[in-house]
Amino acid sequence: MERVEKSEASALLDCSLDNLDILRCLLHYGADANEIDLRDVQSRDLLILLLEFGYDVAKTGHTILQDFAGDRQVLDLLLDHGVDVKKIETARTADGLALYPGGYDNSIKILNGSAANADVELFDHLVSRGAEPARSLALHYTSKCKVPESAVTILSHLLDVYDMDIHADTDDLRNFFHDSPDSGTPLCSAIYYKNLAVVEALLKRGADPDRCGATGHLPTSKAMGDALFEGFLPALAPLLDAGADPTLALRHAVKRGNVDCAKVCLGYGADVKAGLQIAHEREVKRLREWANMPADIVDDEAPRYEAQRERNIAMIDFLASWKGDQRVNHFARRLRTRFYSFDHDHAALPK
Repeated sequence: MERVEKSEASALLDCSLDNLDILRCLLHYGADANEIDLRDVQSRDLLILLLEFGYDVAKTGHTILQDFAGDRQVLDLLLDHGVDVKKIETARTADGLALYPGGYDNSIKILNGSAANADVELFDHLVSRGAEPARSLALHYTSKCKVPESAVTILSHLLDVYDMDIHADTDDLRNFFHDSPDSGTPLCSAIYYKNLAVVEALLKRGADPDRCGATGHLPTSKAMGDALFEGFLPALAPLLDAGADPTLALRHAVKRGNVDCAKVCLGYGADVKAGLQIAHEREVKRLREWANMPADIVDDEAPRYEAQRERNIAMIDFLASWKGDQRVNHFARRLRTRFYSFDHDHAALPK
């Protein structure tokens, strides 16, 4: 085979990325490995072959570090070839998703990935090679490990060995221009990822159950979910056991129309009157919105408003019947008279 000319190398190499035998042959006969775009390097075997033939990753190799977060051999090869472990790919999330222009994730994603894999040995190794735990969201990502014992082990390691901030905020290192469901403290992330073992471990280590990040929901609110993500009811009782405000949690339960969560909050001493107040205020707000709704969208919005009404009325009935305080029924009747003159049991949506 004649020596491959540089002018032909790019086209030939691009066509051989899925066949390493042909690629090796091309490289052996002089094709320039650096003609291959780093973004096209999707496998460890391909990367190892290219490095063998002088592939230069020193300047931009940090952009693919996270793609090999669980592969110590490849990570060491990249670092040995000059990749700076402290440089960060900011345009992708730790899960590899591309961000909108202007959005960023400045966390050290190979540490995030090591924590998610509960790989204590690799985490320590990467730190020994210069990665900085304080610039990662490793504590948050322990919740992505679904083996409870392993998740708690790496969590304890990060707190005990590296003194990571148990109340660190995801927004300190990233900006997605929206309230990401896993935003907030490590406790918020643990609830979102439904990792009860990590929730309980964080609370035992002193995590504040009433603390959230700049854009994150309160932990108790996150446990109830919203329109964008499913809640995690098993986390609610541990949060309340740890001192979360039950009345504040009840307010969130009422706003979401979640009777099951409301029951848990009331069982921990939440003020049922505060819940009734919000429920009745929501009913009045709903009726006002309906009355002012443009006629051309009434039919489209009717199912949504009817569903909201049913949930809210069910919540009002539940709270009014709560036996924890015999004064509740009187308070409920007084609220109904104050806020609207009709009996909600017979109220129908305006036609």
